[in-house]
Amino acid sequence: MSQALNNIPTTGPEAIAAAIATYSIDDIEKEATDILRSGKKSARGRAVKLLRYVKGFRRNKLKPSDYIIKNVPVIPPKFRPFNVIGDAFVPGAANELYRDLFSVMDAHKDVSNTFGNELSGDSKLNVYDSVKAVYGFGKPVLPKTRYRGVSGFLQQVIGNNSKFSFFQRKAVSKPVDFTSRGVIGVDPDLDLDQIGVPKDMAFKIYSPYIQRELVRRGISRHKSLKAVVDQTPEAKAALESIIQDRPIVYSRAPAWHKYNVTAGYPKLIDGDTILISPLVTTGHNADFDGDTMNLHVPSLPEAVDDAKEKLMPSKMLFSIKERNKVVPSPTQELILGLYTAQHRPARAKHIFKNEEEVLQGIEKGTVKLSDEITIKP
Repeated sequence: MSQALNNIPTTGPEAIAAAIATYSIDDIEKEATDILRSGKKSARGRAVKLLRYVKGFRRNKLKPSDYIIKNVPVIPPKFRPFNVIGDAFVPGAANELYRDLFSVMDAHKDVSNTFGNELSGDSKLNVYDSVKAVYGFGKPVLPKTRYRGVSGFLQQVIGNNSKFSFFQRKAVSKPVDFTSRGVIGVDPDLDLDQIGVPKDMAFKIYSPYIQRELVRRGISRHKSLKAVVDQTPEAKAALESIIQDRPIVYSRAPAWHKYNVTAGYPKLIDGDTILISPLVTTGHNADFDGDTMNLHVPSLPEAVDDAKEKLMPSKMLFSIKERNKVVPSPTQELILGLYTAQHRPARAKHIFKNEEEVLQGIEKGTVKLSDEITIKP
């Protein structure tokens, strides 16, 4: 009997495994029952948890000692693939953690064979921590892997919170590659069917279409992606070509009626603020004290046609409440400008062949804004 007791480990995980091996499901059930019979309300929650454990053990035909990890399961390569991005090899989180575990185990064997079990406690602890990292209960042991933020299986499944869990990312979440959001400002120079979009924002939400256009022009996929990131002249030219035929749908939540969701052809601008025409502020109930607008790039041809034919402010002029009223009605400065243009007598009259000559005359100062202009091709 004394010989048997001497063989029982007293420290480390081996001692925990030996203690759990003496603990049966009936013991857990008896402990929970005794707590419930004692009438202590503060301990009732623990008793309920223990009974749930008992039910789970019996349903899955397990014993408490089965929870001791003696062998680390290796997932088949099919479920832990690697990737190649350009010239870079990306092994994947699972493969990196398995590699770390094998390296730590080999190092522990060398330390144990050289110095014995008594002096190899730290290396054994590294093995346990590596196993925890694979399962997702702890951080990677090796600094290089930890620095890259590699996570184990459990952490990938449940995520840091419910929004980043595996189920949420793979089954529930929707792609938002073609959307953006920003604070709005006003630009009276915009046409009714235009919207000012910051260049950086436009490159981001139109990125797949720019890449496709560059590939069609003979640029490789890798270089087309780099061109979008670097915003090269070729990428900018492709973007300007795309936005002429693919307008943006913009909305301001909450959208209570159809005038809250409109479309416009982007005008590339500098800065971070989305600019809209003052004529559409009524439909969006928008002001410029920090209000934000959502941008959406339509993808399907049907959606693009709807944006052009149904969602342009010029296609939704009349109010759905009072058919004799126009929703994008000019107010404030615009009314003064229209009044001035109609009632102030012209100081001079000019005849031009086209609009370019008019603009050149305005830039040179020979034509004033109050002059009367006639274009005769």
